[in-house]
Amino acid sequence: MKAQLSFGALLTLPVLALAGEQMDSSAFYDAAPGQVFRGVEAQALTVGTLEGDETPYLTAHGTVSGKALYLELHGASLRLQIGRRTFQRQLERAYRPAGTRVAELDSRGTSLYIKSDVQAHNSTLCLESLPAFASGSTFNKSVFVILDSAKSPRVYQLPPLFASCRALVARQSGAFEVPIWSPLTEPSRGYQITYFRLDKSGLVATKRRLKAEVSESASDQFTFTEQAPDAPPAKPDFASQTIERGESCLHLSGEFGGDRSARDKELTAEMTRLSCGTVVKSLKRLKSTLPKDSRQLTEVNELLKAFE
Repeated sequence: MKAQLSFGALLTLPVLALAGEQMDSSAFYDAAPGQVFRGVEAQALTVGTLEGDETPYLTAHGTVSGKALYLELHGASLRLQIGRRTFQRQLERAYRPAGTRVAELDSRGTSLYIKSDVQAHNSTLCLESLPAFASGSTFNKSVFVILDSAKSPRVYQLPPLFASCRALVARQSGAFEVPIWSPLTEPSRGYQITYFRLDKSGLVATKRRLKAEVSESASDQFTFTEQAPDAPPAKPDFASQTIERGESCLHLSGEFGGDRSARDKELTAEMTRLSCGTVVKSLKRLKSTLPKDSRQLTEVNELLKAFE
């Protein structure tokens, strides 16, 4: 009989088993249960150009959910052809955590990871490169994860610090998560790692957090320890809720293609759930209640201008 682990044990296994050991970020990712691209060899995208077009075309072929895959990247424009279906996505419209700048993939060396599954919604792609025009060794990478690739692709950009396709994990619940690193304030030499769930509306922080302490002998070696969850956050006030709803609706409207595709239906359902049809009215009502020197007033004005 095979031994079985509870879900709770599965989540904490890497930290408990490796307590006190030092490793780099790659080894940490490879030790994580549920690593999506475990054993998957990355393939380099082929680079080509057309006469009169300085922007190169990056292409790749593969198989996803038993169907032929053709991937084409031209600047920030991503084209996926899976079987008889073709999808167009723009990388600058990818879901990304607040404050994360739009990343560019380097045409000199972009890799593609493919994890195919018999269930189309579980087939996953990932594009990875050093930041465009980067030189030398760096802890930063440009990484774009593509979920539901064979049915209705959703694109997520990871923050660059220690970003890696190999960091993506699948939980027993079916959710996909990635660790996001944030430098700790001095005098600590280390990072806080928070796992974010790749949700249909964006990247959502989970309660799972770790601390990565930097080795005194090497800046790319860490000791990882699990952190206790924070106390439940206070319920957001009306202003915060309205601004967050406005930001979500603005992002979703930018994804809408108007072609009655499966992705459009998915977006429409999410926009209905968020009551995006009344969000401008809500923002205007909120604007009339905020002090003139309020930071939130600036955010509201920027959102209203974007909705014009």
